[in-house]
Amino acid sequence: MALLERWRPESHTFHFPTSECTITLEDVSMLLGLRVNGNAVAGPTELDLDMWEEFLGAHPPRTALKGRMVLISWLKSLLANNPVNENSTVGHLTTYTRIFNLLLIGLSLMPDKRSKYVHIMWVPLLQDLERCNTYSWGSAVLAYLYREMCKSVDVEVEGMGGCVELIQAWGYSRLPFLAPISPELPSYPYAARWGAKKKKTKDSPQHCLLGYRISYEYLMQNPQLTRGKIAAIGGVQSGTMMNSGGTCAEHSDWTVKKIISLSRRRRFVFAGQKSPSVLIGHQR
Repeated sequence: MALLERWRPESHTFHFPTSECTITLEDVSMLLGLRVNGNAVAGPTELDLDMWEEFLGAHPPRTALKGRMVLISWLKSLLANNPVNENSTVGHLTTYTRIFNLLLIGLSLMPDKRSKYVHIMWVPLLQDLERCNTYSWGSAVLAYLYREMCKSVDVEVEGMGGCVELIQAWGYSRLPFLAPISPELPSYPYAARWGAKKKKTKDSPQHCLLGYRISYEYLMQNPQLTRGKIAAIGGVQSGTMMNSGGTCAEHSDWTVKKIISLSRRRRFVFAGQKSPSVLIGHQR
């Protein structure tokens, strides 16, 4: 939320006191492991509904259809009722993989605001699994996310689609003083390290919008810092920001202590999961 407040649709960048930076194709490749070169993700959207039966092995019921979209919950039940095992045929494995990839697009990579339906336009791109690997999915995910972030900055718009996991992973990698400390060693794709169950979050603001806003507002430019020095002293302890342009910024010791203090005391909490923009001051 606090990071999206700094998104500017005119330049497609996040504006910070020290510089501007943005999510790049390199970030998508390194963080999510998606292909960023290859064939363009493009195709027709007006397709015959009979393609669902060829793709899924079963025609969706009328209650699961909305125009040319199908309910994601119905796709989930289809997978749950037809699990794979050592005796599964090649045809069954192929259909299972197609549905799984379709759910991956509809729930994580390019979901809409509600993540309730997925469109039939993805079917031709996922039909042939060998050809599916030749598309530049990373480019499509980033372009879709840019469009959704540009829409979300409008105060009259509620919610946001797109790959929010990419925003979070990018924020952790470029603003390491906000990232939880993970026991996992960095490995490709790099976003996986923050999925560890035993990560430590005591030195980063948690569920505190004000804490995040303060951390962005009080960034200071430090030309003496280099990436080598950051790696040596540890980004979390130094409160260091690494932006896409290669420059570095840091927090003063006072700012880091203030952010951690706010987070630990939980002075500000969200008023419900459905409306994170509503902030209530709550003294404990």
